[in-house]
Amino acid sequence: MQPRRRGPSSLAGANAGLLAGMVLGAPAGLFGVLAGGLLGYMLDSVLSERRFRAWLAAPEGRAPCEALPGLLAALTLARRREDRAFPARRDHLLEDLLLASLRGLGLPRRLLPRPHPAAVLAILDEAPPCDIAALTRHLRLEGGPDARLLLAEALWAFEAAEGRALTWVKETELGKVMEEAGVEPLVQLMTREARFPGWKSPWEILGLEPGSPPEELRRAWRRLSKRWHPDLRAAGDDAARFREAKAAFEALSGGAGK
Repeated sequence: MQPRRRGPSSLAGANAGLLAGMVLGAPAGLFGVLAGGLLGYMLDSVLSERRFRAWLAAPEGRAPCEALPGLLAALTLARRREDRAFPARRDHLLEDLLLASLRGLGLPRRLLPRPHPAAVLAILDEAPPCDIAALTRHLRLEGGPDARLLLAEALWAFEAAEGRALTWVKETELGKVMEEAGVEPLVQLMTREARFPGWKSPWEILGLEPGSPPEELRRAWRRLSKRWHPDLRAAGDDAARFREAKAAFEALSGGAGK
């Protein structure tokens, strides 16, 4: 997949109707400029939504212009991770995260690129299933850090919204999704900590990098078992840490964390 050009040309193309309307309305004075710009803006919005629908059907094509590169892919991936009967409260949660991502941008960058976030969520409600793998590649290759951060925040937030305790299996599943989308491990850790403070994955308990080879896994378990074994130390917290390390080792050695 070849990187696509972004910059003034794509921004101008996304607002061709606005620019043309302002130019055509100029002979009528300020009112004509405003009226022509408004009509052009509405036309651009309709066209951008059509381009977004077309891109969902073929994500390898040129993505619509957006405020944050990869924003549409991140929104779509986060939204399509859930059931089609998406609860309204999660839509509100996604909108809050999105607004936080856009808040640091200048007003023109927030208003001019399209389609607008509210339109994106409405389109996703009625669009047919899309190529998730292609969207993931797009976010990894062309998405900006803010867009990847939005994906990570949304996935952990959706899981927390269920009201369930985070499991190792679910953490591994979500971590794989984010890794494929180019979300850095530190970002995964920070966004997870925000929703599940104090929670640790099996890899973190054993002090290993995710995906470490089996021999490192065994060495880590031997080291921690000697350190925390109840027969070698006093009971209490040490025994709890031993059980935690043992459970982490068994989960990973059984393939749950690979």
